[in-house]
Amino acid sequence: MFLQLISWFNPVSVVSATIVAVVAGVFAVGCTLKLGPFADQSDLDQWSNRLAESSRLYVPTTEGPHPIVIYMHGCVRFVGHPDLWGQALASQGYAMLMIDSFGPRNIGKRAQRSAVCRGLRLQGRERSGDLWAALNMIKKNIGLDGANIDSSRIAAIGFSHGAWSIMDMMTQWTTGKLPGSLTSTQVPPPVPTVQDLKALVLFYPWCRAFSLTQTVGAWSTIPPTHFVRPYNDTVVGTDGCNKNIADLSTAALASGQGPVSNLIIDASDHAFDEPSGDHIPFEPVPTQQAIDSVISFLDQSL
Repeated sequence: MFLQLISWFNPVSVVSATIVAVVAGVFAVGCTLKLGPFADQSDLDQWSNRLAESSRLYVPTTEGPHPIVIYMHGCVRFVGHPDLWGQALASQGYAMLMIDSFGPRNIGKRAQRSAVCRGLRLQGRERSGDLWAALNMIKKNIGLDGANIDSSRIAAIGFSHGAWSIMDMMTQWTTGKLPGSLTSTQVPPPVPTVQDLKALVLFYPWCRAFSLTQTVGAWSTIPPTHFVRPYNDTVVGTDGCNKNIADLSTAALASGQGPVSNLIIDASDHAFDEPSGDHIPFEPVPTQQAIDSVISFLDQSL
């Protein structure tokens, strides 16, 4: 299961972990980062290279240049899930960069379940730095193995914890703060910005306790955004993200941004598209419907 925050929360432990994980950092002139207590990673270029070592690139067989989708996995990293999405996207002309957030941090399967899935380690507001690093990888051709990529057409797709991290990054851009996971005081050019993300796809995201997005209502920049959620989500809850989606939709309409779409899939639970069926049965028909909806959305947005 990608995110088991509801059933696994220990309020005392989580509150303590959250205090430790408070993100500092101010986006100022010259792209200076004010360091926060989670400054346990290296600078942006170094961290991009570290992520590149364990990340995976799926490339279409056609010549290109290819638009590219940044893939952010859930709180447990499964092997079959990125393969499913990487192959589906590549077959339709989209490259996919799978960012492995656990390998470079030495977070094994046991810690993924016992710490990350419980919100005790690597919360969305810290892991959001991996999305920033992924944009940096694409802009500077780090770890792309010479693939013919169109860096002007970048989308991000996140699943549960990964979607939470994407949403927190959008909120940090809105509030002028950046992840405290980077130790560099200067970000080398070209600097990734929110304008580099042309579209977002968010599968069953966590939007409740400790989600930064719930504190702002809507982002200042709202790219075309596609939510995909099962009709019955026992992890996030059936009303998970409803307020966020409503706020984003209203703000996008008022500002001429977006659009924001919300697809409720006829699937029975969270992580319905995980081929291993770990804890929750894999549902191939809703998964294909989800894939079709994402391809259609990307075709219109990139």
